Amino acid sequence: MRESGESVLGLPVRGSPPSGPDGERMWSLSTFRLTDPACRPLGMCQTYVDITDGYRAERRLELLSRAAANIGATLDVARTAQELADVLVPALGDVAWVALSEAVLGGDEPPKMSGPGQWNLRRIGVAPAGAGWPAGLPAAGALPPALPNHALPRMVCPAGRGCS
Repeated sequence: MRESGESVLGLPVRGSPPSGPDGERMWSLSTFRLTDPACRPLGMCQTYVDITDGYRAERRLELLSRAAANIGATLDVARTAQELADVLVPALGDVAWVALSEAVLGGDEPPKMSGPGQWNLRRIGVAPAGAGWPAGLPAAGALPPALPNHALPRMVCPAGRGCS
């Protein structure tokens, strides 16, 4: 801009503010020359407008659009589980998996369960961000471990009401 005199308007810039750990932000950068009445350069002006909320809303809309286009075109639950995992990575994380009840895989309704124990889930859809599945994580088809007797599962699935 300094050499050409061409203004730059609305250039998206990503970064973290130096003032604190607010996380990553998006700004719209505009730069233009300041001139005197005889069009001689006096300086340069830059403006930054925080567009983080709009940027995030656009990303969410793109994700929803991708999900609508790529998930659930068939009645095959295993394929739909894989499609869901594929949409989630890398948009929301580095790895995703979908575990389904063995009853659902057999064409039945999911069982109503509550609390800790073996839920008879099977990991069906898996999606890593890289080329291979991360070492140490159960692969597709694996049975996840039993749900521990912990406060969080008891809050999510209170006894007597079941989870479905």
